[in-house]
Amino acid sequence: MMFSRRAMTLLVAMVMIGTACGSGAAESAPDQDGPTVVVTTNILGDVVENLSGGQLHVVTLMPTGADPHDFQASAQQVAEIGASAALIVNGGGFEEGMLDVIDAAERDGVVVHDALVGVPTIEFGAGGHGDEDEHSD
Repeated sequence: MMFSRRAMTLLVAMVMIGTACGSGAAESAPDQDGPTVVVTTNILGDVVENLSGGQLHVVTLMPTGADPHDFQASAQQVAEIGASAALIVNGGGFEEGMLDVIDAAERDGVVVHDALVGVPTIEFGAGGHGDEDEHSD
């Protein structure tokens, strides 16, 4: 079954919305014939696998315990990303060692979904609450 770029983007968006709502799907074996979605971390992999209900072939790049800031994708993993229907990343610079690979995949037409899109973040050192002196002890 062929998924259009728009359909895949919608599916990925639904997966992320489902995550935010705490929804889950029944466990089932992944459909190896379904579209391949590559995710960067095992946590994102678990979320996508559970919410897809076995309709996606989910490939997780980083092994458990890998440092996402330093992780470098292998040539085989880069090829998997390029052949995938979508790439789901944490975003926010979390996958610092893969930013060039992520950017290249997006330029090559892979749908890239940043899981932090729409999530308000707090900049380190942004303060704004005026109690920095209280924490200096």
